Amino acid sequence: MVKQRKGIFRLLIVAGIILTMLFIGIQTGDSAYAADGQWSDFRAASLSLQDALEPNGPSNPYVISTAEELALLSYNVNNGQKYINTYFLQTADIDLSAHNFLPIGLGLGNEFDGIYDGGGFDIAGLSISLPTSDGLGLFGNVSTTVSETDEAGTLRNINIVGGGILGKTGVGSIAGSFVGKKIENCSSSARLYSGAGTTENFGGIAGFNFGVIERSYFFGVIDASMSTSVGGIAGINGIVFSDRSAQIKDCFNAGEINGYSDVGGIAGSNYGNITRVYNTGNIEAYNRTGGLVGYHEGGLSEGYNTGGLLSGSGYVGAIIGFMHESSDAERLYYLKSDSNNVFIGHAIGADGLSIAGATDSPSEDIFGLNYYEIINISESMLFYGEWVYSQSVEGFGYAPYIQGLDSAVKEYAKLALYGGDILYASRGEEASQYILSSPYQFGLLANNTNNNEFSYTGKYFDIFNDIDFSAISDYAPVGTQNCAFEGTISGNGYTLSGLALHNEDNAALFAYTVSAVFYNIVIDGFEISGGNLAAALVADADGGAFIGIQVTGSQIDSTGSTGGAVGSIDLGLISNCHTGDTSISGSISGGIVGTALESPLTDCSSSALVAAQIYAGGICGEAQNLQTSQCRFTGEVSAQQCAGGIAGFYANGSIDTSFVFSSVVWGEGMAGGLVGNGISYIIDTSYVVSDVGSDIYAAGFVGGSGEAPCQINNSYFVGAITGEITGAGAAVTNGAAVITDVYFNSDFIKNTSVI
Repeated sequence: MVKQRKGIFRLLIVAGIILTMLFIGIQTGDSAYAADGQWSDFRAASLSLQDALEPNGPSNPYVISTAEELALLSYNVNNGQKYINTYFLQTADIDLSAHNFLPIGLGLGNEFDGIYDGGGFDIAGLSISLPTSDGLGLFGNVSTTVSETDEAGTLRNINIVGGGILGKTGVGSIAGSFVGKKIENCSSSARLYSGAGTTENFGGIAGFNFGVIERSYFFGVIDASMSTSVGGIAGINGIVFSDRSAQIKDCFNAGEINGYSDVGGIAGSNYGNITRVYNTGNIEAYNRTGGLVGYHEGGLSEGYNTGGLLSGSGYVGAIIGFMHESSDAERLYYLKSDSNNVFIGHAIGADGLSIAGATDSPSEDIFGLNYYEIINISESMLFYGEWVYSQSVEGFGYAPYIQGLDSAVKEYAKLALYGGDILYASRGEEASQYILSSPYQFGLLANNTNNNEFSYTGKYFDIFNDIDFSAISDYAPVGTQNCAFEGTISGNGYTLSGLALHNEDNAALFAYTVSAVFYNIVIDGFEISGGNLAAALVADADGGAFIGIQVTGSQIDSTGSTGGAVGSIDLGLISNCHTGDTSISGSISGGIVGTALESPLTDCSSSALVAAQIYAGGICGEAQNLQTSQCRFTGEVSAQQCAGGIAGFYANGSIDTSFVFSSVVWGEGMAGGLVGNGISYIIDTSYVVSDVGSDIYAAGFVGGSGEAPCQINNSYFVGAITGEITGAGAAVTNGAAVITDVYFNSDFIKNTSVI
């Protein structure tokens, strides 16, 4: 890290504070109030202690429960009562929208030196309109004592809800100028505006900070387009030549920040220390613009920025706009891609250059991360124990938030997992699909389905571009037996490639699906190996549909049911699916699907090399209770038991308008040009051009037949048949086959019951 100047005399610090406070003095004649007056005219008569018989202290504060009592506190401080080491506790929500409010501590000499605890209650409708005045906020000027043992000048547990503040210099929703001990556990959604002319030091929490701000956050708006030193937490943190005693830690900004120069998500200008911070809000400025700090001359560590930046000039960085040579910075990260876009930019701004000309500092762990690295499933940021990672939800993941903050704040750091238009109220619907454009999004999908049990029932996904999985070495298939994927994915003809997967259970892009639908997906170059079911796309499909799936250049094997596109399907539909230049092997193997039960196969083709221990089929290894229509096989198929050009085993179904054009169909036990072993089937208007061979039973259409009805109609076979027992139509039928209008080579076979 770059070393900071040390050993600056404390005298310089004190002098700097005095100069700063003189600069942010107030002209009381600049006030602009609402027509119905100001809260000071409606103030309460007195303030009461919790226990009137005991002295004020941490356990016996003055109670603030109404707007009138808060107005009295403001009136008293603004008339010279500093309340040094005096304790106040807010005990109810307060609405200030009826009148304009004067800051508590308005003007130099009227600083608040007490301890105010908001109790976690809200202050709504804060309205301060002093366009040419300085030091504005709920508290205007806050100071402290020289003692290190008291809490003088402490603000805690204050929540500003809405409202607006218009001012010139030193404007913050909690405090305008804070030279107190600490601001802690505070939040604000106020809107801050700059007045006319030159303005500076606008901060979501404090305009100027020379104390400590911790566990606080801003999610309002700062509209100060002609102002310098504008930040989501503090406009300016510390002063030049200080000892970095001003601190911001465990804070974040989710608000929109608009300034002119020295503008940052956390601090506009930093001369102190900032650590464990993040920004998710959008930032717009002209010059020296940073995702965390605009002008940096202090310490900055352990933070990230996922917000957007827009700047019209130089020194623009995703983390720091301008970095002084005496400053330190480390372990800082920015979002370099979300689920829709890749951002062109880097961390630390450069003179005269846009964010595209900024630089990273990998040696100090300052660089960009993809959104899937920032959210919970991949803790890529080198943070040290003060961060909380949340589980993803259906369409969103969460960047980490600060330990000690309410878990609800995670919503300010969420990132869309699957792209698409995030403005849609119902993303993932048919009209506003989730977008899949990266292999890591399939990893996110697997994490949410497998670990968080989001099945995505009724949700729609669009594959947005070709996706290469080769960079992922530990891919986990989507879906488990406890939570299967139930959505719809349209591939739009894009190609998924390069997945290498070995899984002891089901192996495929998707391990388990229920009623899922897949359209128009191309798969190329997958290497899949499974211990149970395996396929390129889905291992185990309970219902659903596969339409327009293509698998090429792949190797797929398992010890169970294996298919080119689907390992096993029950009560589903497969149509217009194709495999080519692919090797498929398992105990039951099919060029398209390993096992299909009550799942029609229509307009499918395969030129795969299919092998199996039990059943091997050019289209389907094992098929039961279904219709196969307009299917074609032009590859090679072999099995240790039963092999068929269409199916290794076929029961209770029909095959029509299909053909096999193969160099060889081989089954050691049974082999048929269309079906290895068939039970209760009908074959119509189909043909085979192939050599068929077996050690035992071989036939032009069906190696073995049993259980009527078994019919072969209007079909022909051309090729050689070898085996111990052979037949042109069926090798063995047990008297169950009826063959009508069938050709074998040049001979016409007609109305023959057994061949």
